[in-house]
Amino acid sequence: MVRSNEGPSRKLIDYVTGTESRRPRALLATTFDLNVEFVELDFLASLLRLPSWDDRRGRSRVQLEAELARMDAVSLMMEGRRYQGRPRSPRVHIVPAIDPERGVLHAKITLIVDSDALRLVVASANLTTQGYRENREVALCLAVDRKNRSAGPLVRQAVKTMKGSLAPWWNAAAQRTADLAGQLLDEWAIDATTEDEWFVWGGESTPLWQQFLEKWPSNEPVTGLRIVSPFWSEESGTGPLCSLLSKLEESGCSVSGAQVSLLTAATADNKQTWRPTLPASYGTFDFTKLGVDARAVAVEPRVSSDDVERDDILRERPLHAKVVILEGPKTTLAYMGSANFTVPGWGFGARPNVEAGVIIRRQGKHRAALQDLIPPGHGEPVPLDGSASTLAT
Repeated sequence: MVRSNEGPSRKLIDYVTGTESRRPRALLATTFDLNVEFVELDFLASLLRLPSWDDRRGRSRVQLEAELARMDAVSLMMEGRRYQGRPRSPRVHIVPAIDPERGVLHAKITLIVDSDALRLVVASANLTTQGYRENREVALCLAVDRKNRSAGPLVRQAVKTMKGSLAPWWNAAAQRTADLAGQLLDEWAIDATTEDEWFVWGGESTPLWQQFLEKWPSNEPVTGLRIVSPFWSEESGTGPLCSLLSKLEESGCSVSGAQVSLLTAATADNKQTWRPTLPASYGTFDFTKLGVDARAVAVEPRVSSDDVERDDILRERPLHAKVVILEGPKTTLAYMGSANFTVPGWGFGARPNVEAGVIIRRQGKHRAALQDLIPPGHGEPVPLDGSASTLAT
């Protein structure tokens, strides 16, 4: 699912592709995984509007280097424990991020400074072919220029805070990109003030779960909680789900009677049916003891023809999106970004991941738009009442 203030495309790669009127000046991206071939032959080629090229042709390499030479900076930060090599161009500054004092770098943002515009992609997708072309991902793609400033405050928040959150791995190329972005935002007189949208980092002194719950209205009861995640921590009463529900109760927001839906990756039973995939502890823990009706749902792996490229034989997409939505009588609060619903992802442990995402709060008729963040489910929901024998683990 791609949400954007510029264009209707459902393909994530389209939002990094340059245009004739916008020349990319600088790029800063963070990722957990990075595939070198994808970055060079697809991601950078799309950004710089180069035709698809064959790595075996010297002319293609010269074209890429010529376009990179026109840019002020290109900086890619990735989780160092996943490092398997770097792009060959010396103009691409790659930082394998390792810091023994912090959790893993799991944030997935892309900041593109064009000649007269800024583009920010906040996503669940790694810099891999799977992330940008094959998985079922979620992304918020924001574009800002002199005439279109509505997304400016969110972009300003990201630019303002990224150096602090990425401090151990910050380099001159990253600083140059942030400086160029800041100059444009200053020129357009855009500040970081927002009332119902926030760019957030995990791995901070304030954990992600707390930043999220602080945006929920005081004392409004929770009637629904939906979580989309491909990966989950174990749950036996002290895991992320029980902890989140307990924190809501402690803050005075009742969860009694809430409908809780866990949307998970799908494991095939056969060619026609799939089961929700969760750790075994979710099948044996009785969530009714918490006063909620919790159910697991497999996300439909089959996709519509709109999501399939003409030469693409892939008809199923593995789930990789990360979304959390809280609902009440008046309010809907949504998180979308890089954080799986795990202990390190949402900061319930001692060494939280460095994550990035956006929190959006809506009321009234504007709440409906947030429902588009939830992918379609497959099959009957599985009750999580301590006897869920139909889960895949």
